[in-house]
Amino acid sequence: MIQIPVAAFLFHTVLSNMKQSLQLKTSQQLRLSPQLQQAIRFLQLSTVDLKKEIQEAVDNNPLLEIEPFDDSSSQTAQTDASNEPSIPEQLSTEPIDFDTEHYAPDNASKFDDYVNKPVSTQHTNLDWGEHYERQNTSETLQESLRWQLNLTHITDRDKLIGAYIIDAILDNGRLSQSPEFIFESILLNEHVDDDPFDFDEFEVVRHLIQQLHPIGCGCNSLVETLSVQIQTQSLHVEVINAIHSLITKHLDLLGSHDMRKISRMSHIPEPYLTQAIDIIRSLNPYPGELIGQQSSQHYIIPDLVMHREKEQWIIRLNSENKLQLQLNEHYINILSDSKTEQSKAYLKEYLLNAKTLIKSLDTRNQTLLNVGSCIINIQQGFFTHGASAMVALTQKQLADDLDLHESTISRVTTQKYILTPRGVFELKYFFSSQLGNEAHGHSAIAVQNMIKEMIKSEPPEKPLSDSKIAKRLLKERGVDIARRTVAKYREILSIPTYNERKRIFK
Repeated sequence: MIQIPVAAFLFHTVLSNMKQSLQLKTSQQLRLSPQLQQAIRFLQLSTVDLKKEIQEAVDNNPLLEIEPFDDSSSQTAQTDASNEPSIPEQLSTEPIDFDTEHYAPDNASKFDDYVNKPVSTQHTNLDWGEHYERQNTSETLQESLRWQLNLTHITDRDKLIGAYIIDAILDNGRLSQSPEFIFESILLNEHVDDDPFDFDEFEVVRHLIQQLHPIGCGCNSLVETLSVQIQTQSLHVEVINAIHSLITKHLDLLGSHDMRKISRMSHIPEPYLTQAIDIIRSLNPYPGELIGQQSSQHYIIPDLVMHREKEQWIIRLNSENKLQLQLNEHYINILSDSKTEQSKAYLKEYLLNAKTLIKSLDTRNQTLLNVGSCIINIQQGFFTHGASAMVALTQKQLADDLDLHESTISRVTTQKYILTPRGVFELKYFFSSQLGNEAHGHSAIAVQNMIKEMIKSEPPEKPLSDSKIAKRLLKERGVDIARRTVAKYREILSIPTYNERKRIFK
């Protein structure tokens, strides 16, 4: 009798029981069509990025062209105190929703990061075209200083010295090495036997660079930076002496805001001391950073514009964006007259892409206008009375009102701006958490503004503590918040503490 090992027997049994079979199973999966993906991408793009994408599409699609924006036919909506925002006739009232969480936008930056004003530039004798090109080109601090130095009437020898000095200037405007070290570098690298370089000559060029914009670059210390900036101001001699004494002898006390000790140790009369401290606070210890701010700043284009007519708020799409598209009639006629299937298929593909792009753009404009109208209707108190009248509003509440998904609200309010009589705001600015459990609780932004107004109107000699502010908010405004909440909002507003405000006054 043949004996089979137990392991081999079990393996043979398993193989004999395994059979191949076909089974049908049904399952549901979320798949976004290319058209829907494009609509979602358009919805979360900023106006600047959208313009780039539209221009690229027009360049690549012969059936697309940009038509002039007719302001008279621009999409508008109206709101009043009693009615819901009306939707314009040319827009469908059917909500547009993209209810998927896979396309959530990045966190929006703070509103203050977007409010940047263009910096005026000084006109020179350059050709206008060249001047325009320079304004629209980001440049470093060193490039700006070289350009200004080349405009001055100095010799090539001085320009050579200036090149060494500018190369040694850091991005904050301060020298990376001492003036003596930079001068020695010039002597080692530049061999001029008949007329050697002189340190006084070096200092003359360095002082010239210090007067270029921004004033104070090329200095070796904080005291020198502040001194150079003071020289450009027309001040009383007593004030200049007071400033010089403070920045050379009592700079550490200025940093601690100990005014009583400064007054006692400096022996400067009170009027001159107060004026000198105010001027010192207005100076920039790192002037080179001004050029970095200009290079990194960006300009925002409002997507929506609102104004008041009689008792109604009128909101419309910004006509300056000029993002209206149309089909090129010439190529449409070619498509209709074409007799070959190959050319028809070629043009039909472009036609499909063009229609999809136009529809996605219309969808974006419609959703943006609907959301903006609803926000204005809810936050009418803000536009009428200011930030203190801001109503608590969340993205979920707005989504429920418009029958949209929260992700859609998030996309359409990120990097989208509205121009109002009170300024330019990102749409996300109007969302704020609610304080309190009542039906119409105060928003966090409104409470912050109340705190700011209270501190602004407080007696300077007797400032309000955080606990007193909390009690006044409850008594005068009906806002019940804790002292630590007042302290948190005060820090957000960059307002000093009770003791610091009292010490600054003294």
